[in-house]
Order: sequence, then structure tokens, then C-alpha cells
Amino acid sequence: MIRMCIQRRKLQGKLFVQFIRKRFARAGGNVEAHMATIRRRVVISGRVQGVNFRYYTRSMARQVGAVGWVRNLPDGNVEAVIEGVPEVVEEVISWCWNGPPSGRVDNVLVQEESPTGEFADFDIKYTGGYF
Repeated sequence: MIRMCIQRRKLQGKLFVQFIRKRFARAGGNVEAHMATIRRRVVISGRVQGVNFRYYTRSMARQVGAVGWVRNLPDGNVEAVIEGVPEVVEEVISWCWNGPPSGRVDNVLVQEESPTGEFADFDIKYTGGYF
């Protein structure tokens, strides 16, 4: 249902969430039961620093409506925490396997975590890396 709405409406981020809430409210349903939030911590390795990986990740996450953060790590990897509905989080993780045009992804480690709801947007953290 949610994926169908994304394709039909091409809504992004908060507008999409507002659209879904209104639609379920009109139907008398509980939107929270249908929009269970998940959280994943992802570590991406390969040629992922110095190729705008964080900026592309933030752009992709905001486009599909995910929240969280992304940052460079001192060991040359990139780490991201992603929260959102399962379809959205999986879409961002799938994108991480491809990365930006000038990068090369060798591996993506995904760790499941409990969602905290602490994020309002998807940001870039400027700690722990070289760039």
C-alpha cells in the first residue's frame, strides 16, 4: 500500500507521511500500526570517502523520507543510522550498495537496532572522519 502511494503521488519526506496519516484517518484506521518504524546502522566499505558519498546518501534518504545521519569513519568507511518505515529504510540500504557514480562499494554491513524516534531529518555528521 505504501509503495503504491509513493509511486502514484511522488511525495517526499514529511509530505508523504502527512499524506499517509490523512488517508488512514479518513479510512478510520490506525496509521501507526501500518507505519512501524525500524532502525538500521549501516557501515559501508570501499572507495566511499572523498566521493561525496555522505551528500548523495543524505539526498537519497531525504527524497524517500528516511531520517537519521551519515558520517565518515577514521578507518575509511562510512557509517549511517537510518530510521523510517521498512520499505524506505530498505530502499536507502539498497542505494548504499551502489553508492555515488565516483565511488566503489565493496561491502555493506547492516545491524538492526531499536528505533528511538530522535531524528527529525537526515543529516551529515562531521565527526570521526577525514573529510
